[in-house]
Amino acid sequence: MMIDTVLRRLADLESALAELYEWYSEVLWADAEAVYVYLRMSREEKGHVRLVDYQRRLLQKDASLSIDVEVDLAGLEALVERAKALRAGPQLPTVDEALRETIGLELSAAEVHYRHALGRVRPEVARLLEALGEEDRLHLERIQNMVRLRRVVVPPPPVTRSAAYRPGHSLQSTLVELRADRA
Repeated sequence: MMIDTVLRRLADLESALAELYEWYSEVLWADAEAVYVYLRMSREEKGHVRLVDYQRRLLQKDASLSIDVEVDLAGLEALVERAKALRAGPQLPTVDEALRETIGLELSAAEVHYRHALGRVRPEVARLLEALGEEDRLHLERIQNMVRLRRVVVPPPPVTRSAAYRPGHSLQSTLVELRADRA
């Protein structure tokens, strides 16, 4: 599939996360810290959409940059659907539930593998994805701090050998850090 299609799907994910985090900031109105954190993350995700769109415009201007890539979009599309489903649920979430879901979304192996596959394609795209990955790491740190301070119990996500958040930082090491923080 063409890289433009893949980048469009990545923008869809970033947009779905922005909408979810903005919604969390609205429905969790009674918790000032949660409102602040989710508003900030929503704005940052909207910035991610703009970065991906910028990269797409560059690709559209230079046809030689538009290439075929092999990426399985099923995991990414499942993330987009999960973010949308959380907003459409029958009940409003508690802060703890929102934090748990956010950790799951930010640690998603599907997003990581997707970005990794794109990053091997072009250096320009690799730099963009590296920046987005760093932003996601900061999101995760922010949420992990809230989880630790509030002593929220977060069940471990399924861990696979290929589910690395970034080189040298696996889901397993993140879970170990979370458990150590709670102790």
